[in-house]
Amino acid sequence: MPGIGYGIVNNQELRADLAAYVASSPDIDDMLIGEQVMPVFNVDAASGQFLTESISDSGTQSGAGLDTAPGSEYAEDTSVNGYRYYFTSKRTAKAVVPEEFESYLTRYNYDLQARKTALKVRGMKIRQEVRVNAAIMNEANFTSSAPVAVYTNANQVLTTGADPVADITALILANNTYGVMPDTLIISNPVYNYILKNPNFLNVYKPFGLTAPNSIADYNAVLNMFRDRGIKRVLIPMASQNTAAVGVGATPVMSPIWSNTYIWCGKTMGGSPSLGGAGRILVWSKMGGLYTIKSWWDNNTDSTQIGIKQFSNEIILGQENAQGNAAGVSTFGQLCKVAYTGS
Repeated sequence: MPGIGYGIVNNQELRADLAAYVASSPDIDDMLIGEQVMPVFNVDAASGQFLTESISDSGTQSGAGLDTAPGSEYAEDTSVNGYRYYFTSKRTAKAVVPEEFESYLTRYNYDLQARKTALKVRGMKIRQEVRVNAAIMNEANFTSSAPVAVYTNANQVLTTGADPVADITALILANNTYGVMPDTLIISNPVYNYILKNPNFLNVYKPFGLTAPNSIADYNAVLNMFRDRGIKRVLIPMASQNTAAVGVGATPVMSPIWSNTYIWCGKTMGGSPSLGGAGRILVWSKMGGLYTIKSWWDNNTDSTQIGIKQFSNEIILGQENAQGNAAGVSTFGQLCKVAYTGS
């Protein structure tokens, strides 16, 4: 009993209806920030090259703005367009909707196919979030500096201990050194709660309204303190992942996705990779975009099988020394290794 869809090929239907349901689900991106930090950018091939720009393209080494004598040639541009290779990986999920379950729930106007599809897409987004965290909170991709003092419980309440305001100010200045005006802070939920109770933060916080912030809802104070330095948003990811072994009946083991080891400060933006920003999620558009959803009827199990796939990869941009597949440290962000452990 296949659901309503479009384009039946070999008993498989492209499910535009399910794709529309997922896109309109209000909770599909709850607590996730991955696509804000590394926006989706469509590519027309599974693998290929993209142009890059480095800090030297806008610096004096490029030969721009040199004094030029009358009748002389224009100052020659010595910069060379960089390039990077990319590839996309196939990522999939499948939902099984037994005939008897669907028939029963239909009486109550419950669309089991739609809900199971949304849950599988949410699961794929969780895995994507894990990959984005691994790329952003990574000393191989961004320069890391030490804080005034590590974020331990002992250092939280001492004015001579941890100093988040000084740490974040240093991150902004480090970005400025590379010609980058950072617009985003990423602070994990536990680290953010730690900052809210830090006396050095409170002393700066007081002029902005509250004297004893104790809620995530108070994060606008952090934003206000750094708005004049270019910070437009403070992202506080709160999603968790289940790290238990895959299998029916396995006891969930939930843990936060985003690292408590670092605070990240940098520039995030979408569009062509050549425009810069921390990174992109490259998606092979000719295979259906971010998610392709199809279904088919399985006679062996008397169930509708719903398949979801995407071809994507997360890439870090602004890697000064990166050419081809070579690694390099990005100039579009900075890390502070606060080393928060909750103890």
